[in-house]
Amino acid sequence: MGETYGAFTLERDDLVALAQRIVLSVPNDFLYDKENPLIISVDGTFKGGKKIIPDSGYEAAFNIQREDLSFAQGEIHDGTDWKRSFSEAGKDLNVIYRGRGEYDEYVIGRKAGRDVELSFVNVAWGQGFSFKAAPTECERLAQHLGLRQKGGIVFVHNAEREYIAPDINIRIESDYGDRHVNGENRVCPDVVRILGKGLGTKQAYDQYDWARYVEVSCHNEALDRAASISKMLTDEFGFTAKSQMPKGLFDLGGGTVRCAEDVLTFPLLDKYRAHLRAYADVVKTQRPEEPSCYEIKIDMPVSGCLKGLNHG
Repeated sequence: MGETYGAFTLERDDLVALAQRIVLSVPNDFLYDKENPLIISVDGTFKGGKKIIPDSGYEAAFNIQREDLSFAQGEIHDGTDWKRSFSEAGKDLNVIYRGRGEYDEYVIGRKAGRDVELSFVNVAWGQGFSFKAAPTECERLAQHLGLRQKGGIVFVHNAEREYIAPDINIRIESDYGDRHVNGENRVCPDVVRILGKGLGTKQAYDQYDWARYVEVSCHNEALDRAASISKMLTDEFGFTAKSQMPKGLFDLGGGTVRCAEDVLTFPLLDKYRAHLRAYADVVKTQRPEEPSCYEIKIDMPVSGCLKGLNHG
């Protein structure tokens, strides 16, 4: 198993940029084998923004807007009954889609001159798919894979690791929901409180709506070598290898930041590093037993890969 990388994100667009960058980094050679699609598993907190990952993947791969997708409803009998093109829906887009939104989705488009399919399935649902669902999550995943028509990428949500071997795993945790994910303890069950160790309590709560702890692991060594996934995470986004994170970062005890250096090693995306430095300067002037009265207005920068995109 490869190294796990983590970071705290503060905006919805952080998740959009990450998903798009991962999809665009995958070499085309990994996308043409129908029998062995690339599997990206996504898990995390209920209503934490997991669906942003496949939606942004569609946009990046096929240069479309996710809101333009209007998925067909009903059962798929032979994998083609519910296939419709954007032109039939009044859209001038060269993409074919089928399935049922939020349950199982199949999007086929051209990439580097060849057909590629990006699909999504949330195996946690017991019914509501465009196919008659099997009783177990494992069987529902197998049904979804069997209905795919091309090579490409499968986004599998909420799958237990005992029956899936993902090439990439993405975990997104917020402060909503219970403290378990797929039967496992959550990595960061109190996102805002722990984010406060790096930004200060007030800033953590100011960013509450989209504050997330995100982990990414690439388990496919060949893909990691070819796409430099790990290097991209650290060099372009500022993710930190979990083995290098500050000791006791996720402890829920009453730990306090003792010195500026503790703040500067906090795993926040690079685009927010200036705020860590500003907070570190204030921490230097305070005695450890004194609460921080530090306040700073965060000016959200727009990363280069997001310029010109409109994501609501």
